[in-house]
Amino acid sequence: MKIKSRIGVLTISIILILILIFSVYMIFFFEMFPSKDCSVTEVKRLSSPDSIVDAVLIETNSGATSSFVYKLYIVPKNKKIQSNYELFIADHVNELDINWKEPKFLEIMYKQARIFKYSNFWQSDKVQDWNYVVELRLVPLTDSFSLSKSDRWIQ
Repeated sequence: MKIKSRIGVLTISIILILILIFSVYMIFFFEMFPSKDCSVTEVKRLSSPDSIVDAVLIETNSGATSSFVYKLYIVPKNKKIQSNYELFIADHVNELDINWKEPKFLEIMYKQARIFKYSNFWQSDKVQDWNYVVELRLVPLTDSFSLSKSDRWIQ
């Protein structure tokens, strides 16, 4: 009886491990290769004042059942963005804009946004061997809430 019990536990453990591996694979696959129904639009590309890097703001639209998602990248001048290197990801955005205050200092301005990811700096081995560091600063355009009422669950 103990052998059957151990085989059952081993079988369940193997099945759970396979489900976990499959789930991680699917999350990675769909993040790296979005659906063909998903449109990606470069909303703004703004060169830094010293013309070394570009700030690139993109908008992703996955269809009627989801909101627009905005992603910000810093890339070497005139280069393409690289997936999974976003510095800022947000949806439910109102009045989003970017502006270089000076070389190496980028502002992300918004009235409302639900921000999922944000990093306050960027650097790369491809730009001055890690020695070019850009600071990113969030600048809410209101002194009040920057989350909408619906995002704060207020009716």
